[in-house]
Amino acid sequence: MVAAAVGVLSIIYTFLGGIEGVIWSDVVQGIILLLGAVLILVFGIAAINGGLSTVVTDAVNDDKFITATNWQIGGAAAAIPIIFLGSVFNNLHQYTASQDVVQRYQTTTSLKQTARSLLVNGFLALLTIPLFYGIGTVLYSYYQHSGNLPEDFNTSALVPYFVVTALPVGVAGILIAAIFAAASQPFPPASTRFPRA
Repeated sequence: MVAAAVGVLSIIYTFLGGIEGVIWSDVVQGIILLLGAVLILVFGIAAINGGLSTVVTDAVNDDKFITATNWQIGGAAAAIPIIFLGSVFNNLHQYTASQDVVQRYQTTTSLKQTARSLLVNGFLALLTIPLFYGIGTVLYSYYQHSGNLPEDFNTSALVPYFVVTALPVGVAGILIAAIFAAASQPFPPASTRFPRA
């Protein structure tokens, strides 16, 4: 039912607003997504006994920060070079051949505006990537100290589970809207939206 309603609304605003309607809906979705992520971080840290210092201590003790080992080539620990190369090629494709991104380039009136939009998007990517990985780290610490997960829990559903079980009802509703917005938001890459703890 929700999918059908969203489909009808999308057809209506695309028909009435054209590409401008699509772009502005992306702006609203992006704002909701970022505010939702900030709320999860704030409420997650506040729910942990000891707050941010506990999160940092857990991250240091359990090797959640990037270390020199992550940069070594060879072995399972060589995550950073692989992630970096994968991101470069994924973004290269996204910014040069992805129909929805190239379509947005076409809406600018000059190369200067196109370059500015790329810079803004790059800044937002640099902002959102640590934000969403921070959520993973905060939730890791939260479930080490303050909450229990069901047995055989699928950690890819950790963020929605935290939202509906640990947050106040009004806040949970706002955050479910943020997760819903993230489902159709083109940035950041899907792998960074809800990282596993």
